[in-house]
Amino acid sequence: MRVVFRILGGVALAGLSVAAMGQITHTMPSATRTVPKLVNKDALPPPLLDINTATDVQLVGLPNISEADAKRIIEDRPYATTLELLTKGVLSETAYEAIKDDIAVKQAPAM
Repeated sequence: MRVVFRILGGVALAGLSVAAMGQITHTMPSATRTVPKLVNKDALPPPLLDINTATDVQLVGLPNISEADAKRIIEDRPYATTLELLTKGVLSETAYEAIKDDIAVKQAPAM
């Protein structure tokens, strides 16, 4: 009789363990996975062009900038701010307004 009781007790305990594990499994939150959003490169603005280091080809690629304008920009370097294109008389106000959002002064002027 004792043998039967022990076997049945073991089965009952084994069943309890499986049932308990089932409850734990069901109460645990499911793992969620975060997927990074893909960035559309076309949606990003192009980097600003540094007027202290830009080549004549890069400058001519800007709206309303002719080869002569590019040459003047390069000859009158260095610039402390982009506004110096106006104050030094390098560009007209119209030309400056056309490019002001596309240019920057990233490098400090040479001393």
